Amino acid sequence: MVAKFDFLKDIFGKEEPTIDIVSLSDIPGIVAGSESSLNNDIFERTADQRARIISDRQELIDLVNALSSAEREEAFHPKLEKIAKNTLPLFKKAMLAALSREISLEPEDFYQAGMECLKGCLKSQAGQGRYLQGVFPEEMKAIRVAIDKIGREMNSMTPVISEARKSRELIRASRETYHILIERISEKESAEQEKLLIEKDLKDQTALDRRLSDELSAGRKDEALGIMHAKRVDEESKRKDLENIERQMRATFSSISHVFRKGEKIMQRGESGRASKEIHKAIALLSESGIPYEHDLISSLAPVLPAIESMIKSGEIILKNKEEKAIFSQPSEIPSLLGDLYSRQKLAKEQVDTAAKHYREDPQRKKILAIEKEIAETEKKISDDEIRFQAIESTIRECGDEIPRLSEQLRSRIRDLTGREIRLEMPA
Repeated sequence: MVAKFDFLKDIFGKEEPTIDIVSLSDIPGIVAGSESSLNNDIFERTADQRARIISDRQELIDLVNALSSAEREEAFHPKLEKIAKNTLPLFKKAMLAALSREISLEPEDFYQAGMECLKGCLKSQAGQGRYLQGVFPEEMKAIRVAIDKIGREMNSMTPVISEARKSRELIRASRETYHILIERISEKESAEQEKLLIEKDLKDQTALDRRLSDELSAGRKDEALGIMHAKRVDEESKRKDLENIERQMRATFSSISHVFRKGEKIMQRGESGRASKEIHKAIALLSESGIPYEHDLISSLAPVLPAIESMIKSGEIILKNKEEKAIFSQPSEIPSLLGDLYSRQKLAKEQVDTAAKHYREDPQRKKILAIEKEIAETEKKISDDEIRFQAIESTIRECGDEIPRLSEQLRSRIRDLTGREIRLEMPA
């Protein structure tokens, strides 16, 4: 019966493993504590080896220094004498260079320097050292034994250092994961705050856009709109009047230019064989794409008209259409005719400017333009907000996906670092 009770106790009385609840803010302290414990542990576990290596290194330095004063038999073969003379200084220099490396008190740096020192000694022993074994057999044997002692101590440190390096990498990775996680949490919080601001701004701008659109619609139905349209129609009418006058001026210039060209050809057939500069200038002004200045044109025609009138009277120039006949019925009156056209053009321009000013300054037009401008600005803000909103939502989604992955990665690493199961408590 007792055995049966013990069996049930084993099944139902088994304790569940303890799970530590760890706040995210506790992580730096936990990692720092693990690092401090690791440093102390490595220091203690390698203390004896480091002390023996320092002692063995000094012993090896003494052995190398003693080589040059070692007693030898006199009757050495000449080749051995040459080896002793040439190789010993090189061996001694290489060995002391390897053994004089600075050794840190920090175990991992000590281990690294010790390995470099050991490699240097082994290289020297396998190089110049093998030539010295026949000259200094006992001394070189002692040196080899001393190197082997250092090698054994280094080998005994290797598992501890290897384990420490893995732990340090875990500490480094834990810190890195922690900092990235904190950055993502902060980034997500900032993005969520900005999202609220953008949502409010979008709501306000959309309401404003709706109100302005209603105002614009009402403004386009306002009674004052009829007055504005009447001003616009008046301006357009005045512009058409101006265009008609300028079209008439160009037709008159073309008719005068046509007759003047006939006169130019007649002059070129004359005794001098050339036309006057005045008629060239007049034709050039009359043929411009734009309308020439009144003073320039009329002053250029005055010296030419008497000659043209004489050619018409003599029958040298024949007026072929009613426009030419109307204009040149009295050539001396042409400046007055052109002056009248220019006066009409000037008056028409003034009327256009006045009508345009009335239309531009119409209160209803200004109101509609102001509303249209504000609508354009509001819609630009809405468009910009929508682009920003999409970017912010993308950031929130990315951080939202990354935070659980990083927190699980951090939880796993802290568990491996401390050897305890933990539950990572995230900020609300």
